[in-house]
Amino acid sequence: MKLSDRLRELRLLNNLKANFVAEKAGVSPSLITELEKGRGKPSLDTLLALCEVYDISLLDMLYGVDFAGEPSEKSLPHGLQEFLDDPEFAEEIDEDWQVFLRKFDIKGKRPNNKRDWMKLYLALRQVLDDVK
Repeated sequence: MKLSDRLRELRLLNNLKANFVAEKAGVSPSLITELEKGRGKPSLDTLLALCEVYDISLLDMLYGVDFAGEPSEKSLPHGLQEFLDDPEFAEEIDEDWQVFLRKFDIKGKRPNNKRDWMKLYLALRQVLDDVK
């Protein structure tokens, strides 16, 4: 996932407007827009300010963006932890599936709730079962 996609995802998951994020982070609204469009590179200070706004660590913000760190619950895509903790699926979703699901995105988009993660997992599992 690109940093621009991750920044937009975090803002949308928190139901925040770019103007509000900019004000709280002490940057211009146009900078937020440019970063989310991939037209700029944020300074470390800007990233740290955005982390404060989203109440997330820098590692959690950057997890899945061009490198992999150790995931925490906040770094996982919205709804995925809830799906992984579901007793109906917890035992059958091995580490390979968890890694795949954490990194899954298509053009910066991915499921954002437990139900959609479950539907994706079941559909992919069906495809793989049919291939066997």
